[in-house]
Amino acid sequence: MTESLPKPISARPKIGLALGGGSLKGFAHIGVIQVLEENNIPIDLITGTSIGSAIGAIYATGSYTAKRLEQILLSVNLKAVLPMRPNLMGFTNGRDYQELVRLMTQNKTFADTKIPFKAVAVDLLSGERVVLDKGSLAVAVRASSSIPGFFNPVEINDMMLVDGYLLDNCPDKLVREMGADIVFAINLSSKPYETDPSNVFEVMSCALDIMVRNQPIVYSDLVLRPLADIYMHNMDFYKIEDCIFWGRECAKAHLLKMKSIIEGWQPFDEEI
Repeated sequence: MTESLPKPISARPKIGLALGGGSLKGFAHIGVIQVLEENNIPIDLITGTSIGSAIGAIYATGSYTAKRLEQILLSVNLKAVLPMRPNLMGFTNGRDYQELVRLMTQNKTFADTKIPFKAVAVDLLSGERVVLDKGSLAVAVRASSSIPGFFNPVEINDMMLVDGYLLDNCPDKLVREMGADIVFAINLSSKPYETDPSNVFEVMSCALDIMVRNQPIVYSDLVLRPLADIYMHNMDFYKIEDCIFWGRECAKAHLLKMKSIIEGWQPFDEEI
């Protein structure tokens, strides 16, 4: 009797990142990715919502290490990128934000990324979640990040798109559907603020946090919550560097768990 040969298996699992929304809290994503890079944990697929779509799109181009991304973004005057120009649809039209992303992504499209990437937005007209995976990265990021009432909605293909935060703040199911064997999600929810909101932006921040707090994240092998014990409004410009640090610390705290998940992965043995 001839002994059957073992079936070939993948050398390693495909690892997907789901980057959640949370405005300026999203700098924590950079800290997490830095730790993954430093420990040679590959990133094969990325999805992102809101600020997660911005960090995800820029990183997916393959043009920057996470450390270089930190250096560049900390040199940017982010308040100038988010100028207050109130209009009938919001406080700012979002074009300066889109231009920053366009420059950082070097005017690339989804088809140009080194790492497969998709973003999530919501269509105000239908009320449905929209997956963005074609065309300009910068336009898609602006749509995914357009907080209702703050940014103007973005019109694409007869849709009026706003922040994906509303329905899918941490798109772990999407990255799983893209083919990820292992999914690490980064959720930016922070502790409810101890003080009353003092302006309209803090009111919006608190409302958005409440809305997403109970959104399920059930398709991930591990959910990282770098701001779980932090009090922070979404638009706190003074805590950006802290967010990177908190992201690093969270990733380091879960590093052994991530490595264990990767090392324990077994390919699906499909019967013939």
